[in-house]
Amino acid sequence: MRKNFKILFLLIAVVFTVSRSGEVTAGSFGQSSDYLRYGVGARSLAMGGAYVALADDPTAAYWNPASLTLSNGYQMLSMHAPFFYDTSLNYIGYVHPFGRNLRVSAANVFLFSGGYEKRSYVNEIIEDDLNIMKNTSIISLAYNLRDLAGRNSELRKVSLGASFKLAHEDIMEYTGTGYGADFGIIYRPIELINVGFSVQNAIRPSIVLVESDNEYNTNFRLGTSLRTPGDSLRLNVDMNKMLDQDTYYCIGAEYCIIERIFLRAGFNHKNSLTYGIGLRDDTIIPFNFNYSFSDHKLGGLHRMGMMIEFGNIYTASAKALVDKPSGVYELRGIDNEIRFSLSCADFDIEKWKFLIVNDESEKIREYSGRSTPPEFIKWDVNDSYGRPVLPGDYEYIFKVVYGDGEKWISENPLTLKHPGFKGLDNQYLDFKLKLD
Repeated sequence: MRKNFKILFLLIAVVFTVSRSGEVTAGSFGQSSDYLRYGVGARSLAMGGAYVALADDPTAAYWNPASLTLSNGYQMLSMHAPFFYDTSLNYIGYVHPFGRNLRVSAANVFLFSGGYEKRSYVNEIIEDDLNIMKNTSIISLAYNLRDLAGRNSELRKVSLGASFKLAHEDIMEYTGTGYGADFGIIYRPIELINVGFSVQNAIRPSIVLVESDNEYNTNFRLGTSLRTPGDSLRLNVDMNKMLDQDTYYCIGAEYCIIERIFLRAGFNHKNSLTYGIGLRDDTIIPFNFNYSFSDHKLGGLHRMGMMIEFGNIYTASAKALVDKPSGVYELRGIDNEIRFSLSCADFDIEKWKFLIVNDESEKIREYSGRSTPPEFIKWDVNDSYGRPVLPGDYEYIFKVVYGDGEKWISENPLTLKHPGFKGLDNQYLDFKLKLD
């Protein structure tokens, strides 16, 4: 399966590189809304900006507000993109889930460019160190229709979203403000495929700086995202059409080379190759660090981003109720019992499984069910055949599959040992000393 998806990616990349209609025309930049064309998020930009159907983080407020329903965590994300000539683009966003259907997000896009001068008609400096600042604040809502649709309705696979924007510009001594809105939709025909559509500036902000209105352009995005089971490989393709501009395409891929390390690559709207890396760590607080790079006529463009997750609505957990800290249980002859406390989200549960495995990942004992799991599980420290388990290092794994297809896995270590047992090395040393 993985090999087939790699071949598919290469074929699509070749087709789009050869057949696409070319990069965005130069006239699309230099307009009021140009800073909203650059894209946000180091992860998405490493994949060429092909993100309308995959935006499962706080950048969904920019790419497709309906994609917020793909995120089940309380997430905070920031991005810094230094450009050239004292110019930078920054983004910060937060998404808050309410239940399993509603998502609310707040975000901000900020462009700063400094070092400008104001000169007279005879080229004398009147004022220096002037700045250009463009800022858009975004409030987004997204809702999944599963609870409003019938059990067998395709609408269960649809999410709708809207973003309401306040755009503000400071161009040296001129200022202006405008209001606008974006709309989006996400459709998941099967578990491994997303289809996304969004209209950026469906309600177009209009800003008056001097006399005439500067109206933001409307941009249509249509894309799809495919992934392999286990999320080892993702492939995204987007088509973009801005009013009065040529259609352009973006393509990107993300591959998990080893656990918690991701490689990304793509082609963006300028026909430039993009690539980057992502690192994830769950030791204390789950966080992602992302980096992307793309080439430009003036040099390389770097983007860096960080996302922190403060919890997840589908969290399921298990805890061994033992006397010793760090999951250590002292065996008491053949009369042993370990109690495990189980907890999970209060949603429909399709099935659950509780496993105990040894240090070679071999299954020792299994408990399972197809409804809400019990509050406690009692293990008699025997294997599936009723034989007492030997001292050593083990792991208990709690897996929950919810009725809407979401999954959660909790893994924790467990050590079984005899009281006062010193280990083979100490026993051998004591025996050798006696012989000497």
